[in-house]
Amino acid sequence: MTRILVFIAAATGLILLACNPEEQPLTTSVKGTVIDKVTGAPVPGAYAQFKVYNPSSDNPYNYIPESVAAGSNGQFYYKNDLGIQFDRAGRQGYLVKGNGLPGISRGDVNYVTVALIPRDGAFYLNIVNSLNMGRAVYVNMYSPSQHSEFDITNGLVYRDTIMIGAMASTSTLITTIPAEETIGIYWDFQPLPFNFRLAPYGDSLFVARNDTATFTISF
Repeated sequence: MTRILVFIAAATGLILLACNPEEQPLTTSVKGTVIDKVTGAPVPGAYAQFKVYNPSSDNPYNYIPESVAAGSNGQFYYKNDLGIQFDRAGRQGYLVKGNGLPGISRGDVNYVTVALIPRDGAFYLNIVNSLNMGRAVYVNMYSPSQHSEFDITNGLVYRDTIMIGAMASTSTLITTIPAEETIGIYWDFQPLPFNFRLAPYGDSLFVARNDTATFTISF
């Protein structure tokens, strides 16, 4: 009788483990390199963020974020005994990448390369106020590359509220955008909605690399 009980207990344990495969200790490691998509050079100081399985929580909140930083050679290393997913990568001066990341094979050593798009474009945003009263101008900018790299951003690469006095003008150098693409520029005199491309005022500008164009909003 004792042997039967022991067998049943062991079998029950196996079933429980089989139902929760990510809870079984199984070392997964990621050896990665972050590079500049334009130049191919390593990106030191970039971060790689992973979602790590958390058995104490229920779906869909059973993952917690953990990040590691790349060294001076753009390389990073991460390992964990629970299930992990590659969540995002980025660094100041680059677009955040959350789409199209390499898959992670559990229980293996995964060698990955992540290419980040640099924010290497620039242009001057001029605002000219011809009214006898000051205004606040709410400006958002859209990048197709940022939208495709991480759709949760909605393509937003720049947001600002610019205060301008009566009969005045201002000029701002925008340096947070990628080059070699058409940037959408949207504005209003009140805060823009989440889907800022529905703003009543909008236009676009092609931003070339190694060039500084000018875009003017006047009213």
